[in-house]
Amino acid sequence: MSKFWKKIILGYVLVFVFFVLDRIIKYWLLQPEARGAGILTLSKNQGIAFGIPLQGLFLYILVGLILAGLFYLALKFWQKKNTGLHLATVLIIVGALSNLIDRFKFGAVIDYIDLRIWPVFNLADCMIVIGVVMWVLTDKVKKKRN
Repeated sequence: MSKFWKKIILGYVLVFVFFVLDRIIKYWLLQPEARGAGILTLSKNQGIAFGIPLQGLFLYILVGLILAGLFYLALKFWQKKNTGLHLATVLIIVGALSNLIDRFKFGAVIDYIDLRIWPVFNLADCMIVIGVVMWVLTDKVKKKRN
């Protein structure tokens, strides 16, 4: 098995584990007996990132366009065998899809990590942020090599 495939498989497994863990935590916190368990605190976010108020059809159109663009980029990075940018994009897509599932199913994103010094967030948000950081770092390393 090539180095490319080993990285891809490992990356996909990790993304899948984070996705499943995020979904499990969200469903667990929606149970009345689980609310307010330490730093895990149920919070429903009607807006977008950091609670910015954006709702309704415009939100779904915007998210749909962003996801379509990200799918296109993920495919391009795959074709170029750019593992870092491909996996970073997949992380962003899967994190966004987990939050989108919340919007369709519950009418809001289920956030649950409350550090008291930052708005409440969830593992899907972490996946998006990690993906963006990976994008930036991969791009900087690439530019430095050239």
